[in-house]
Amino acid sequence: MYRTLVLRGHRTRLALCGMCCVALAVVLCGCEVWVDDDYTETDCGGHNWQQDAFTLIQDGLDAMLADELGTVHVYDGVYPENLTVDTPSTVAGEGAVTIAPASGDTIVFAGTVPVWGGAMNVTIGGTGTGVVVQAVPTSLIELDGTVFGETLAQYIRVEVGGVSVDAEDATFLGAGGAAVG
Repeated sequence: MYRTLVLRGHRTRLALCGMCCVALAVVLCGCEVWVDDDYTETDCGGHNWQQDAFTLIQDGLDAMLADELGTVHVYDGVYPENLTVDTPSTVAGEGAVTIAPASGDTIVFAGTVPVWGGAMNVTIGGTGTGVVVQAVPTSLIELDGTVFGETLAQYIRVEVGGVSVDAEDATFLGAGGAAVG
C-alpha cells in the first residue's frame, strides 16, 4: 500500500508494509521550483539544492510531477538551453529572463498527456522556432507577456490540432512567423 504525503512543498511517496515498517521510496518536487544561473550548492536562496533549486531551467522542468500543475520560477539571466516541456508546467520569468539556445527550437511542448502550461514573461531567442507545440489535443499553452526575438526563423509552430495557444500581451520582433500544421 502506498500513501502520498506533502512535506514542505515536496511530494513524498511512502511504502507501508505491515503495521510498523515505513520505507522512503521517492522524493520528488511538485508545485514550485526555482532556477537561477547564479545558484550554487551552498547559496540557493534558501531553497534545497537539486530538489527545488537549480541552475538550469530543464532541470527544474524535469523535477516536476507528470500529474500536477507546477511553476518553474526563473530569475534574471540568459539561459542557452533547448527546453522540452512534457508536464503541466509553466516557465515563469522573474525579471529579465532570456532563453536562447545556440541552435534548434527553443521550447518544445510535447507529451502523451495534455500539457497545460507555457512560458510567461520571458524573452525567447535563438535561430530556430521559438515555440513548437507537439502536445496532444486539449493542451493549453500560454505565452502571456513573452517576447519573441528577432533572430527566430519562426515564432510558433503548432504541429497538432485541438491545441489552444494563448499569446496575450506577447511581443513579436523581426520577421518570424507562425505555422499551424
